[in-house]
Amino acid sequence: MARISRGVRWVLLAAILALLIIGSSAGAQGTAPVSNLAASHVYGEQIAFTAELSTGADPSSASLTFQVNSSGNSLVIPAEVRADNTLTAVYDTGSQDNVPAFSQLTYWFTLEYEDGSRQESDRAAYTYTDNRFTWQTLSAEERYRVHWIEGDLAFGQALLDAVLNTRGDYAKYLDLPFPEALDMYVYPDNQVLQEALEISNMPWAAGHANTAENTVLTAIPTGFDQQLDIQRQIPHEITHIRLAVYMGESYDNLPAWYNEGLGSIAEQYTAPSYWQLLQTAQDNDSLIPLSELCQGFPADASLAGLAYAQSDSFVRYLHNRFGKAGLTSLVDAYMQGQACESGVQSAFGLSLDRLEADWYKATFDSGIIPRSISEVLVWAVLLVIILAGPIVLTIISARRRKGAYQNAWD
Repeated sequence: MARISRGVRWVLLAAILALLIIGSSAGAQGTAPVSNLAASHVYGEQIAFTAELSTGADPSSASLTFQVNSSGNSLVIPAEVRADNTLTAVYDTGSQDNVPAFSQLTYWFTLEYEDGSRQESDRAAYTYTDNRFTWQTLSAEERYRVHWIEGDLAFGQALLDAVLNTRGDYAKYLDLPFPEALDMYVYPDNQVLQEALEISNMPWAAGHANTAENTVLTAIPTGFDQQLDIQRQIPHEITHIRLAVYMGESYDNLPAWYNEGLGSIAEQYTAPSYWQLLQTAQDNDSLIPLSELCQGFPADASLAGLAYAQSDSFVRYLHNRFGKAGLTSLVDAYMQGQACESGVQSAFGLSLDRLEADWYKATFDSGIIPRSISEVLVWAVLLVIILAGPIVLTIISARRRKGAYQNAWD
């Protein structure tokens, strides 16, 4: 066999290297010649993405990829290359549920060429807001923001105060970190909130915490009990955010009854309807087994209300019996991957069924109504104070006017 000279070998090696370099660059040839990426949307209908294509670029096709940051899901849709060197892509949100309200999106265009090569543009960020409304905003520390539709500045300040006060209110139950940033969006009624959430199968929901985005949506209607709603709903939803910060990726492992129960005990005032729901269910032998509330709550409004009442009462029972250390042990068990019932066994050395039976005996055999009446009285006193304010002011004003008339006659 003839030997290949050293010079020929070097030539062949150079040729092979050149082919490898050419082949490796065929799939990606640098950043796509795309600029001025922009997006706009009509909430609940569509999101439109646009960009400008540099003169001379001649892709055979193009596509748009956008990622919902909270879920990590990426969606790819076709993009149109227009004669005026613009790129457009439209995503129909009206028939999809992949983009929750106020999601943070990351998007980019991809160009494809006849030779099979591809180029990706730079990436851009966009927020899918509920732009059906004009939002008012207040912020604190440039990290905590409240947004509302109806109401004056005093209402907005009350919302922001409630957010900030929540930072120190939970220590007696659990030591949970507060999020580094938070956005809260407050709707004027539950119907509008439902339209925003597009969860018509859950008409009883009064709030939603997007734990991946540190975003809270809630409804706080105008009325004499508005301040009570602020003190209940805001701590409840923020507790879900704090749990997610503490548990990280294990947050989804938290049983629904424990998650919502922890949210309920964070509320300044327990809902007065809870004791009646529990008493009625006990009388009718229709309490929901806690094992059925591990994965989620019923869609039916009345059953969902009972599920909240039971979760609130059961978690309060656990705190009364095992204290802060017990609640912490249970959270940590779920953070370590324990299942709903095995987490209880691991934290307390008792089965969920056994603890549920103990809770039932402690709650109903000792008489739930006398204890619960005190909760109702708290609400009643607060409502009297709220209602009495305008009445007192009216009486004082009337007396002042009467005094002025008498002075005028004198």
